Amino acid sequence: MTEPAPPRDSSFSRPEPGAAPASAAVSSSAASPSASLSPPTGALLAAALDGLLFVHAQPVPMTRIAELLAVTPEEAEALVLARKADYDADPRAGLQIVINEQGAQLATKACIAQYIQRLEGQKLVSLSLPALETLAVIAYKQPITKAEIEAIRGVNCDGVVATLLEKKLIYVSGEKPVIGRPRLYSTTQDFLYYFGLKSLKELPAPAEDLTIPPVVGPAGAAAPAAETAEPPLPTSSTEEPQS
Repeated sequence: MTEPAPPRDSSFSRPEPGAAPASAAVSSSAASPSASLSPPTGALLAAALDGLLFVHAQPVPMTRIAELLAVTPEEAEALVLARKADYDADPRAGLQIVINEQGAQLATKACIAQYIQRLEGQKLVSLSLPALETLAVIAYKQPITKAEIEAIRGVNCDGVVATLLEKKLIYVSGEKPVIGRPRLYSTTQDFLYYFGLKSLKELPAPAEDLTIPPVVGPAGAAAPAAETAEPPLPTSSTEEPQS
């Protein structure tokens, strides 16, 4: 005698041809949770901007901010400028918004640098007067070779240039197409951040003449500055470091 077949579950129904499985619909809705979120407004908009800048270590482009907050690029820029003004006007705020060509970034204010330095592993960038002078020459004359820097400053700059490279304030931006192919040095985005500049266009006019002087030859005639070949750097050193 055969056993009766188990009763059919009436709650189960075979999907119609061409219909998407239920599991696909669930995963589709879970994959885009932001689809049901409404754009932030008012105080929440400012808070959302703070959060975006806080969790991102690099500058966030204005277009990306506009995309994430569902506003126009013009509205995003106005919001960033307003929040920057809020931080700047509040003496109790230890943070500031730094704006440069790469976008907006949340950073600590210079007035609390000595306290930040107490954190284990935190090292602040400090520059000697020769380093500042060399950095100024590079900033105004970039791209520039080490021989040209030394011609302007009148002293050897080997150690200072190495220090600026180590602190990621300058980088090797190429080679000059002359005999020896000396390296060319330029400033980095960290340089702009260190001095609070949006771009190199905000540099003040130099206080003195930075014209590269010619080298006087044995007969007293002016000759081009001699360029000496430098030992090759690793490939990674020829690219601007990411801050």
